[in-house]
Amino acid sequence: MKGTHNNISYIVKVNKREDLGGYAASFSFTSSANQGAEESKAYELMNSDKSLSIFKSQEDATHAAERCAMVCIDDGFIG
Repeated sequence: MKGTHNNISYIVKVNKREDLGGYAASFSFTSSANQGAEESKAYELMNSDKSLSIFKSQEDATHAAERCAMVCIDDGFIG
């Protein structure tokens, strides 16, 4: 899923993780380069103990990754 926040584009990807019983999510940012849009390094949603965050539904995972991307933009991490 693609989105934009404060004129910065991001991509959210959600993967079903049957081995962990739910969905994992990641997000990345895109920048316009001379030859088209390039995707940056993807950031996976992790717990404080550095284990992979697992969500019960695809919608929950998507929403959480979107919120993380927006916070990164708002806090000046990207842009």
